[in-house]
Formats: sequence, structure tokens, C-alpha cells
Amino acid sequence: MSEARLQKIKAQLKYLGKNITEIILPVVGLCGLSGIVVGLFVGFFNFGVRKLVEYSKTIYGLVGEHLAFLPLLLLVLGILAIAMAYLHKWAPETRGSGIPQTEGMMRGMVGFKPLKMVVGSLVGSAISFFAGLPVGAEGPSVTLGASSSQAISNIFKSKLAWQRYVISAGAGAGFAVAFAAPLSGLVFVLEEGHRRFSPVLLLSTVVSIIFGFITYRVMGNVTGLWNADSSYFDFGSFEAVTYKEILVLISVGISCGIAAIIFNYLLIHSQRGADKQEKTFPYWLRLLVVFIIVGLTGVFFSQVNYSGHDLILTITQRSLSTWMILLILVVKFCLILLCYNSGATGGLFIPMLSIGALIGGIVGDIGIAIGVLDPKYYISIVCIGMTTFFGASVRAPLTAIVLIVELSNYDARFLPPMIAIITAFLIAEVFGSKPLYDSMLERLKKIFAKYNKIEMEDIDVVVVEGAFISGKKISDILWPIDSLVVSIQRGEEKIVPDGETIVVVGDVLTIQVETGNKERTTRYLNNLITG
Repeated sequence: MSEARLQKIKAQLKYLGKNITEIILPVVGLCGLSGIVVGLFVGFFNFGVRKLVEYSKTIYGLVGEHLAFLPLLLLVLGILAIAMAYLHKWAPETRGSGIPQTEGMMRGMVGFKPLKMVVGSLVGSAISFFAGLPVGAEGPSVTLGASSSQAISNIFKSKLAWQRYVISAGAGAGFAVAFAAPLSGLVFVLEEGHRRFSPVLLLSTVVSIIFGFITYRVMGNVTGLWNADSSYFDFGSFEAVTYKEILVLISVGISCGIAAIIFNYLLIHSQRGADKQEKTFPYWLRLLVVFIIVGLTGVFFSQVNYSGHDLILTITQRSLSTWMILLILVVKFCLILLCYNSGATGGLFIPMLSIGALIGGIVGDIGIAIGVLDPKYYISIVCIGMTTFFGASVRAPLTAIVLIVELSNYDARFLPPMIAIITAFLIAEVFGSKPLYDSMLERLKKIFAKYNKIEMEDIDVVVVEGAFISGKKISDILWPIDSLVVSIQRGEEKIVPDGETIVVVGDVLTIQVETGNKERTTRYLNNLITG
């Protein structure tokens, strides 16, 4: 064997060894372990949520039959509201759905203490679900997945460069377990969480989801506490609509697109209004008012309370009139806005799906009444409406398309739901409606900027042997938020890089960063470029 051939083999073996030690082992070890923890944690969390909701519904039912207990119920709800206000004073990062905070962690924009995040999310969620607020467990599940994965990364003292991959993978596993939708969890991380594709990010998330989902299923089958083999919504067998009903599909898309624009606008602008009224309308009072309103609706109009999971099942049974569905839609729409702007802990995923299902039910009823829709397609239209509103609001059409199949066992004919989802997506784009979670993340960023001076700086770093980013494309690296590699000095050559440029040892990178915490940003960059 020639010397040149031997050297080439040695170089290939060295490259293989580096990939095994610096990519494969961390991915399988850290992300696999985080997946197992998330599968257990989120599985038992959602089981607990279902039990709390059952107890809550029983209490509301009893009060409805014996109205003399209504003042006592409102008193208890008032105490719970004050308790949540104190909880959020201790852990303000657990306000709301948790998705904007989690996306901020995934993108490296903000950092939170995992213990506070976990405890605050658990206690806050328990209060919300027991009180009957129209929030879901899926947002907190994603937060718990990300936070517990961050804790694992801290315990094992993993490289800072790996932490965001592990957090993202944990968030994907939390989504997958909460919805029993592994593929949707992966697409959510890539499309919504990072809005980009990276081989390492893909591998990390896939490993965590596989380990997490298997753990969730095994525990469900072993303990019998939950049915891990069924889809999130058990609609039974139903006929999937075909593309021939294109007028109805376009109508669903237009209706959901317009509703998503209104929903996003009202949610974001009412949030800003609430922020401005912080002194005259304090946080604890906001929560108190909302809890009292929810208490009254829980007794007199219970269909609008809770996440909307059971409501969606009721809609598919066609037991509600079109006018009743419309009334529920209007009241639930307003109640979701009130609850979210109060800052109560709880997710928006299922509430948004319920709004979409209500819209789909109305369009389906009208289509059947005027003879353009066969009644056998009604459930299918409700399912499509459910994910179309979600996709238009958060601007994640791929997640919405995959979600409809995994949530409901929808026949995998992607064209009909694609027609509705893309129609709604285009309407939202044409009218300039901003994606919901991006708008929330932007608000979080502005709040951060109020307490931290944002500066623009150029930082020069040298890539050394064994660096995390050595041998990787620029587009495959999770850089600090609001940063740009503006140039690379490679020997005598100065390179203006793009996403396909591969970083090599000895490169001097000039990175333009916009940061309110230069020390943290510099530390993260140093972790990327050192061994």
C-alpha cells in the first residue's frame, strides 16, 4: 500500500473517530437520555392533567346543580388566582403558553433556570387546569421537555455548544409525547422552533423523539395509566374528503385564514394594551377577573372551558346546531384572548385547534345544507379546519399537514388538507399577519432589551484543532441569536462566506453580533471555536 493511500485512510479514520466522539456519542447519549426523561415526565404530566380536569368538571357539575355553592366556588377560584400571581412573581418566565420562552431558549435568545421553569410550569398548569381555564397541556409539555433536557445537559456538564441542540431535541420530544405525534414533533422543531434545517439538529431531535416516544408507549402499556397506542383524537373511522370538494376546502382555508389574522391581531395588540395598563390594572387583578369569568362560564356555559379536546369530539358527532357552534366559537375565542392576556400558565395548541374545528364544523354544516358537501365528509372537514387555523396562525403549514394525519388517523391523502392549509397561509401572508409565536418572541425580546443594553459588535475568533464547528457548514451551526459571520480570513485569502462555506481549523471568523449580554455571547462563541 502506497504512503499516500495510507495517509488518506488515516485521515478518513481520524475524521470518522471525530464524528463518533463529537457528534454520534453526544447525540445518542445526551439526546437519548433526555428523550427517556421527557417521555416519562411529560407522559405522567399529561396523565395528571387529565385527572385534574376530570375532578374540575365534577366540581363544576355539582355547583351547576346546587347554585348555593357558587359563591364558595368563586372564592376558591379567587384564591387560586392570587396563588398564581405569587407563583409568577417568583417565576415570571412561566407566564403564558411557554412556547415563546422555549423558542427563545432554542434560538439562544434567552436563558432560564431549568428548576424554576419546571416547578413553575407544573404548579401553574395544575392551577389553570383545575380552575377550568381554556388552555392546553401541550405548550407546558414542550416547555417541560426543553427545561428537563437543559437540566440533563447541565448535570452532565456537556459543552455549551451542545446545549441548544439538547434543548431543541427535548422540546421536540415533549411535543411528540403530548400529541402522540412523533413526526409532527420533528417538523415543529425544524419549521417553527428554528425555521431552518441542520443535519445535527435533525439527528439530535430524531434520537430524542424516538427514545421519548418509545418510553412513553412502554410506560403506558406497563402501567395501564394511558392508552399509548391510540391517536390524540379518537374519531373512529371516517371518510377522508377528496380534492373534488375543492370549493368547500377553499372555503375552510379562507375562513380559517381570516379568523387567524383576527386572532393574532387581537392577541398581540391586547397584550400590548395590558402591558401599558400594568399600574392601573395590576397583574393579580387581571388574573382574578379572568378566574371569576371562567368560574361563571364553567357553571353556565361549560362548553367554552378547558382546552377544547372534548369539544372537538362533540363537534364531530354533529350534536350541536350551526348557531350553537357559532355561539361557542365567539365566546371561546374571546375567553382564550382574556385568559392568555391574563398571563395564566397554559398552552394555546389545543385551544387553537378547537377554534379551527368550530370553523370547520360551521363550514361543513353550511356545505351540507346547500348540497355541496356529502355528510360522510363532515368529520374530515372538521379535522382539516382544526389544523388549517393552527397552520395559518403560527405560519407552520408543514407541521399542520403532518399534524392532521397523526392527531386523527386521517387517511394520508395530503392534497385536500394542503389546499385548505395553503389557502389560509396565503391569505395570512397577503394581509401581512405576523406568525403568532414570532410576534410573542419579539415581545419577549423587547422586554429583555428594556433591562439590557443592546449593542452591535464585531468579534474575531480563531478556530482551533478539535473545535465544535470545525468541518461544518456555516448553515449547520447554531450561532448566537442575531449574529452573522461577515468574513473568514483563511491564510492570505479573505472569504465572504455563505451558508455552504465549510469552517476549517485556522480560520479567523469575524462575527457581527447584536447582544444585550456580551459576556454570555462571547462565552458561547468561545465554546464553539475551542476544543
